[in-house]
Amino acid sequence: MEENKLMSPLEALEDFFAWALSPENRKVFIGRQRHYIKKTKADLLAGEKIGLRRIRSILGLAPGRYEFHESVFVTKKTAPE
Repeated sequence: MEENKLMSPLEALEDFFAWALSPENRKVFIGRQRHYIKKTKADLLAGEKIGLRRIRSILGLAPGRYEFHESVFVTKKTAPE
């Protein structure tokens, strides 16, 4: 049994590709979904920027597997002088 794991958006995207394109899962995605997955992976491999909106969209193809949260951490530093 796998445990929950905190990942960066790009790590989650790589995990999604491994999961979605595995022999047991690739049959689930057909037509436009399969094209979208393959196009996104090709764009990433070609060095194109994959924005958070696109990552959120593609992770949405696996409902229940990923929870996407955007966070901003603020440090309590004084303003530069």
